[in-house]
Amino acid sequence: MIQLPGRVKSVKPTFQADSFTCPHCGVFSQMTWSETQANGSNNSERICLSKCESCDRFAIWTAFLTYNSDRRANWNATLVHPRSAKHQPHDQLPADVKRDFEEAANVLSFSPKASAALLRLAVQKLIPHAGETNSNLNEAIKSLVSKGLSPQIQQALDIVRITGNNAVHPGQMDEKDISEIADALFEIINLICEEFIAKPERIKSLYERLPSESLKQIKRRDAN
Repeated sequence: MIQLPGRVKSVKPTFQADSFTCPHCGVFSQMTWSETQANGSNNSERICLSKCESCDRFAIWTAFLTYNSDRRANWNATLVHPRSAKHQPHDQLPADVKRDFEEAANVLSFSPKASAALLRLAVQKLIPHAGETNSNLNEAIKSLVSKGLSPQIQQALDIVRITGNNAVHPGQMDEKDISEIADALFEIINLICEEFIAKPERIKSLYERLPSESLKQIKRRDAN
């Protein structure tokens, strides 16, 4: 799996594990488990719940009893809700972009191509928050670069743009590469949100808390 430098590794949800990264809140937490026999089953199927001690929300699992070559019994379990267990949107991601992000997370496990295409759409919707109105994503990135966009964010935008484009054009990228890169695109979307929305909002909030006289002095300074 591709991981960005400095990325905190999450602990994958595991059936009957005492603790892992919650698929709802994204916090590493203790879990409590309960189960029920599936209606009409012959003791070989279970519906199980894991409850996060951090957010008090439940994840739903299905478990089937299987036997290995020496007839030892094992439970083969699948997390069925929520579908995505690792990718959480930035808390300042706009609602329409967040919907695309979450849909991309839900389809990632069975269609990395669809996931990458949805995240490209998410980037398209983030571009106006950087003050760029060009509807052509490639041209919009070019314009932002001419206005001083950092090379790192330019690269992040182009990673999502190219991967999303190639995901819907056969033969442009190796499918294994698309699968691995698609997994990393979620963090890239959050990094872009941080740069375009969160950082400016924090700076604006701090700036507006300066003394009014200081703000007037700055205005006079910049008018000259």
